[in-house]
Amino acid sequence: MKIFLKGLIVVFLASTTGLASSAKEVTVNQNELAQGQIKQVKAQVVSVLLPPLAQITLKGGGFKSGRLTVIDSQKQKLIITRGKASMSIPIARIEKVQFFPDGNGKPEPWVIKGERRIWSNIPLGNLIIRDAEKGKAEVSLPSGVDSRLSKDRAAVYVIEELSFATDNKVTVGVIVAS
Repeated sequence: MKIFLKGLIVVFLASTTGLASSAKEVTVNQNELAQGQIKQVKAQVVSVLLPPLAQITLKGGGFKSGRLTVIDSQKQKLIITRGKASMSIPIARIEKVQFFPDGNGKPEPWVIKGERRIWSNIPLGNLIIRDAEKGKAEVSLPSGVDSRLSKDRAAVYVIEELSFATDNKVTVGVIVAS
C-alpha cells in the first residue's frame, strides 16, 4: 500500500509539473478588451452649401441679416457681415437662423426642389464654415444621424435653417437636391 501511495504521488507530481510547464500565461490588456467591446463611432463629414443671406431671429423679437461668416463654438457666437461691416451675435440670443438664396437682402422663398431633412443634436463644433464667400461649409454628422447619406453620394445639401440648443448643440435643416 505504501508503494502504491508513493507511486501515485510521483505520478501526480510528474503530471502537474508537466501541465505547469506546458501551460501558457494569458494576460489581457484592459484597453484592448474595452476597445474590442466598443464599436468605433466615426463621424461622416458632409459638404453643405451655405446660402448668401442669413436672417437671424433673436429671442425676444427682432431680426439681423447678412452673410454668415463665422460660427465660433468656443466663444458661443456667430459673426455676420453685410458689406464691409460685421456684427457678432451671441448664440444665447438667437432663436433661429434662416437662409435664403438671394443675397440682395430680401428673404425670398426657395426655388430648390428637394427633400427636406433635419439633422438634430449636432455638436456646434461640428459645423464649420470653410469659405463664406463661396458658401462652402461642412457638417460632421455622428453615426446614425442620417442613414440615407450613403445613398445620396451625388446629392447637394443646402442649409435652410439652424436652431441652437442650450447644451452646445445645433439642429440643421437641409434641402437635399439631387
